[in-house]
Amino acid sequence: MRPTGGGADANIFIARGLPCCVVGTAHQKIHTHEEFVRIDDLARSVDLTLAIIREVASMR
Repeated sequence: MRPTGGGADANIFIARGLPCCVVGTAHQKIHTHEEFVRIDDLARSVDLTLAIIREVASMR
């Protein structure tokens, strides 16, 4: 991992003591009027997010 200089709501949460991370999705034509996400990529992002939640929950 490396810092990119981008912004996210995570910055606000972290500043208030809530650890978090940003999970990106595989956007196509990002930041254009034609931006979209493929359904299968979105589903994989959901799977990744759930796996992260399960891992963190098992650590408690």
